[in-house]
Amino acid sequence: MLKLNVKASKALFDVNDEATQKFNEQTTIVQVFMDDVHAANLRPEAYAGPNFNKFQPDVTLQFPESFLANPKSVLRLVVKDVMHCPGSMPGKGVNDDVDARVGTISFNKEYFQDVQPANFGRSYKQNITLFDEVDDDDFDGEFNEDDEELPIVRCEFVINDKQAVHEESTPSPQKIAPAIEQPGDPSGAGSQGYVNPKRVVKSGIVPPK
Repeated sequence: MLKLNVKASKALFDVNDEATQKFNEQTTIVQVFMDDVHAANLRPEAYAGPNFNKFQPDVTLQFPESFLANPKSVLRLVVKDVMHCPGSMPGKGVNDDVDARVGTISFNKEYFQDVQPANFGRSYKQNITLFDEVDDDDFDGEFNEDDEELPIVRCEFVINDKQAVHEESTPSPQKIAPAIEQPGDPSGAGSQGYVNPKRVVKSGIVPPK
């Protein structure tokens, strides 16, 4: 079973874009969904808004076999400004609080499933462009390659595996789980094998350094 730690450090917007200029980085949170099921509300490092203690700095998710077996399974991040949510608390549906939504991005489960065992525990940090609609928000880049078009969210992913308890014949803290077979990379040299077939080259406004 794979497990994934997710952290969001900040969100950046284009101050000249009418669609996002109403949002404030200090009141922006990141919702995490596995498919359409709400998993967590993340508090970026710059967050200084209401309900501070109801949001968490990071979350560790476990991907069940049913999730990994479905080729359409996705991890989705929805970025919202809580000041535009009722009671400054975001709803738990992927399409809740549309007026508060800065943007959304989804990752096919294969982005995480295809990470080589040698890279378990590695931190992937990057800027990721957000899209307007959950029906068209597929991530089309690669891990550790920053997107440039605003709005963006700065994320950190750490992928690990977890040996199932019933498979432990001689429990040991040093025991390593079997490597996940990677048919797309027989040499085992890459950090990931999945490339989104819908990938396009992004262009647009470059976030400030």
